Amino acid sequence: MTPTIAATLLTITAVTAYGIACWVIPFGTCRSCKGTGHRPGRFARSRLRPCRRCRASGRRLRYGRRAYNYLAKVHRERSGGTQPTTELARLRDQITKGGLS
Repeated sequence: MTPTIAATLLTITAVTAYGIACWVIPFGTCRSCKGTGHRPGRFARSRLRPCRRCRASGRRLRYGRRAYNYLAKVHRERSGGTQPTTELARLRDQITKGGLS
């Protein structure tokens, strides 16, 4: 196997693994507070303040998941919104459009 093919396969594998990780576990620990949700105060080191980056949850949305959410939003907006998935929703839409009397 040539080095170019090996590098390509390794890159594809790494991107796929990261995509699956973002799908299965969309949240990671906050790097600012190390997952505790609190940071030491500016002047009084013993006083803990809530972390502003993660809003005191200790969890942050991964970059890959954030990119996926953005692309999904763009796709929904350009395709005209979400389609009704249940039979009741389809009937309701037909009634409001005047298709059923």
